[in-house]
Amino acid sequence: MDIQPLLGETSLNQTKRSRKSNIYLAVAVVLFLISAVVLIILLTLVFDIHRSENTEFPPEFLVTEEDIPKSVVFVGHTRCDTDSIAGAISAAYLFDGVPAKCVDNLNPETAYVLKHWGIEEPLSSTSSEFKDRKWGLVDHSELAQIPSGVDKEEIVIIIDHHQMSSGSISFSAPMYIDARPWGSASTVMTWKYFESRRHIPDEIAKLLMSAIISDTINLRSSTTTKFDTRAMLYFREQLGMSSEEVDQYALAMFKAKSDVSGISDYNVTLLDFKQYNMESPAGNVLVGWGAAETALTDEYLQRNTSFLEAMLQIKADQQLDLMFFAPVNILSDSSTLYLCAETERIVAQNTYGRQIIWSSGTYAIMDTTGLMSRKHDFIPPLVDYLKNHNLTA
Repeated sequence: MDIQPLLGETSLNQTKRSRKSNIYLAVAVVLFLISAVVLIILLTLVFDIHRSENTEFPPEFLVTEEDIPKSVVFVGHTRCDTDSIAGAISAAYLFDGVPAKCVDNLNPETAYVLKHWGIEEPLSSTSSEFKDRKWGLVDHSELAQIPSGVDKEEIVIIIDHHQMSSGSISFSAPMYIDARPWGSASTVMTWKYFESRRHIPDEIAKLLMSAIISDTINLRSSTTTKFDTRAMLYFREQLGMSSEEVDQYALAMFKAKSDVSGISDYNVTLLDFKQYNMESPAGNVLVGWGAAETALTDEYLQRNTSFLEAMLQIKADQQLDLMFFAPVNILSDSSTLYLCAETERIVAQNTYGRQIIWSSGTYAIMDTTGLMSRKHDFIPPLVDYLKNHNLTA
């Protein structure tokens, strides 16, 4: 019997079985690799979820009203603007404290806001009711901007959106400070509510929204951040206001701010006034800066000489080294800088390099169109200039 064909058939069967085994092995390896990849992905997802859960901000680390002493008096700076008042009232509500205002009268815009929403004006910081109390500063940290009546040794918290400088208050012990580079202190206060998981009552929301409108010129200022925009959208939805309604309300605020017909030139210059202690090679320079956001710039130009005379008086009264005043047209985004003496003129020309559009003797007015914000556009270049130059007259 010829067994050769049988051997060939057996060999062929073995080859087929070997190929099948190799195929099965390859499939098994592929399935194993796929399973391993899937397992790795699943483990990664589980790890990420676990990590996300563990890195969520622990509630026990949130600063709440329980961490701040009870009955703290919250107050803004020496000029009672909308952000300062809204910040004080909203902080007092959040931290179970009491709001106060500076000694001066409210500016026309802030008075309009409180009247429009039916909100009571806080007591003055010099009220006898605030004797021997702890204090919280809102919208400022400069020593020169702390209102009368505030015991500087009893300040326990600061909520601000300005830079801290050599003129800022210092402390002998750690304290609560929340200062963020946002367009409004009221945006920072909005975050404090979110951080504390606290609902913002409509009355507080109206104030905070108004302050953000004021400080960011309805989100058009160069200081506006995404946080200001988000806060505005949040309040618009909460209060059921359309964008058109917010714009109309903002315009009404700006018109109220623009009406200075019954206010003296001296007091108009001080409506939104701040002092800064700046460094120079020869020593510190005390700078006064008045700002006026208005829809009626022509009214200021018609009173230019009397404003400049008032500036000289303020400069003498407050013993300033430099005094500036900058009306800003919030509708056309134009601005001018009033220069009351030759020293101010030299400093302004070297700092801003803009054209002088009017002059009379030592008085001058500079066109600073494009510069809108004192905090963002005017003050930083002035600080940089004075650091490297002494004053000359």
